[in-house]
Amino acid sequence: MPRPGLRPRSAGPVLETVRPIATVLGKQTKVHPTKKRHTVKHVPIGYDVQQIALETVKVEIKEEASRSHKVEWQDVWTSIEAYRKRVEAPVDTCGCAVLGRKEFGDKVHRFETLVSLILSAQTPDLKLAPTMRLLQSHTPEGMTPDALLAMDPELIKSCLATIGMQNQKTKSLLATSRVLRERYDGDIPPTWEELLALPGVGPKIAALTMSIAWNKDVAIAVDTHVHRISNRLGWVRTKNPEATRQTLERWLPKEYWGPINPLLVGFGQTLCRAQKPGCAECPAAMLCPKIGTKKAR
Repeated sequence: MPRPGLRPRSAGPVLETVRPIATVLGKQTKVHPTKKRHTVKHVPIGYDVQQIALETVKVEIKEEASRSHKVEWQDVWTSIEAYRKRVEAPVDTCGCAVLGRKEFGDKVHRFETLVSLILSAQTPDLKLAPTMRLLQSHTPEGMTPDALLAMDPELIKSCLATIGMQNQKTKSLLATSRVLRERYDGDIPPTWEELLALPGVGPKIAALTMSIAWNKDVAIAVDTHVHRISNRLGWVRTKNPEATRQTLERWLPKEYWGPINPLLVGFGQTLCRAQKPGCAECPAAMLCPKIGTKKAR
């Protein structure tokens, strides 16, 4: 007979539920396992005083950098402004602001200003001025939408031959003239939004037209010079003129919106050129980070 608790070797495996037992006063009783209680450990929160102090300093540095930047751009502006008062640039004598004829009245002056701005696309001021004067010679009593529409399109193209894109610019001039005659009684729109709707008119042209023709600075006119110099000075970090306009308008005080275009255009034409800028003669050289320049000269 096998002893109690043992089974014969020949017997197969037997699955049994093992239950814990204990002997209490000679009797076997079941023992239920004690459930473990989950205790929450209270970990004391430690405040890193040094880290808090460091973060505070970082915030103060950012605020101070913002204040310093504001002071710095004004110093740069003042330096460039003083230079521009001494040095005449093509924009001062041949730019769109001086090409409209005032002797024929405000209406003619506004329209001729718009025409010169449409023609100025990808055209240096020194080439634009003689082209505009040639076109004006065919309207001796003042250029109006009716007068321009009465001209032979081929004649207009021949006047624009030296500035390029004459076909597209002729189409834009004639299409704009039709709109002005039909909707504005031969005058130009009085708002930036309406100007933008005209053929051949973009944000820069609309902004300059509002500034020159209506004496209202409602937007910043950004051309290649303003875009390049604003990035070179570190005022913006942008890839195109429209992004530059939007960025500048977020922080530049509105009283500077009109003057910034002739200021930086003339500066770019005479000193802060795209290639080989004259950094050695620049009055703002000590404040300029010269972003994108290969070597100061």
